[in-house]
Amino acid sequence: MLFPAKSFYAQVLRLLLPFIIVLVLVYSYLVQEATKQTEDYLIHRFLDAEATRIIQAEDPRVAKEATNTRFLVTYWESDPALPTSYSKLSSGIFDLKDQTSHLLVAKVPQVNERLFIVFNEEDLSDLEAYEIFLGSGLVILAFLMLLIAGGVASALIAKKLAYPLEKLVSQLQQGWKFGEPLSGSTRQDEIGELSKGLESYAGRLQEVLEREKAFTRHASHEMRTPIGVIKNSLAVINIPDISQEKREISLKRISNACKDLEQLTNVFLMLGRPSPSITSTAINIHDLIEATLGRINHLIEQQQLTIVIQGDKSKSVLTHHDLFKVLMTNLILNAIDHGNGSLNVRYDERQIEVENLIPENKAHAPERHNQENHGYGLEIVERIANTLGWQFQCQNQASLFSAKVTFIPD
Repeated sequence: MLFPAKSFYAQVLRLLLPFIIVLVLVYSYLVQEATKQTEDYLIHRFLDAEATRIIQAEDPRVAKEATNTRFLVTYWESDPALPTSYSKLSSGIFDLKDQTSHLLVAKVPQVNERLFIVFNEEDLSDLEAYEIFLGSGLVILAFLMLLIAGGVASALIAKKLAYPLEKLVSQLQQGWKFGEPLSGSTRQDEIGELSKGLESYAGRLQEVLEREKAFTRHASHEMRTPIGVIKNSLAVINIPDISQEKREISLKRISNACKDLEQLTNVFLMLGRPSPSITSTAINIHDLIEATLGRINHLIEQQQLTIVIQGDKSKSVLTHHDLFKVLMTNLILNAIDHGNGSLNVRYDERQIEVENLIPENKAHAPERHNQENHGYGLEIVERIANTLGWQFQCQNQASLFSAKVTFIPD
């Protein structure tokens, strides 16, 4: 299980929280500014209404005196108490420098004099003395509320985004089996692509695993041949009163089987390496075919096979000796084991092809070779061909099966 701080959910949350904090700060600033602007607008409308009431009154001077309150002070232009800085202003509404006072200047035609109305926010209420504390407190409270709301929203969004991945990880950790649909595979987004990609990758791994398991079985089967020869030869040697000639023949067979076993071990170790080091030598193709047929001559005689070899006896191929020998052995043995009476081997400097008749009970076999229809040997042939950079092909044509290895691809 992932450490919580390193989970996808935690990472998404860490990305969202700074954005939410900035958003809350901006929103708090906008709320504060909107409140201030609204307050100023209402005060300006109030000053306009007071000025209009005085101007429209029958006696503006009486109306002006009635306007004076604790927070609202009026002056005529001729009033000695009028601050000098006010008299220099033209008609209109002004926010004074102290940021808490507002001034309206208006012409009153009835008295042919200008009217000055001052609105002082500090005198509006006893709470104005605590404005700084109240304002700061409200701003902090609003900020905290927005921050908490933003944090909760971030957590919910992160959880929503992380849920498909958490579900996918949980399914994989609980023993998902290949072939079962992965969570999110039906989605039409990146999560769906991830699930489909994992399913496809698992499918490819499954195919590789099956091939490797099959190859292991085939390699094991291949190793049994020299082991069987050794066991049989030892059984012959242990027969009482066996002739010296038969003893020597059995010992020679054991020696050859040990060499074959060593050779097969080296070949399979080489095939198991990612990038094996291959030493190439010039190998006469015809001589190798003859040597291979000579080692299995007892099978040829036992099955009364007809073997035809077609090719220039002088042709050779530059390759690894042991790999080519095992490849050739498996090509011919596969044709003998699954053929029907005749074997045709054709070769030149570019390729070698082995053909055999297919028995009637196997004439329906599909083109793709497999263990059941065409024997384990061709799996080894294909692996060796791939290791050497060659091409391997096999196919059925009517009742004829052919396996071809191309040394020099077109």
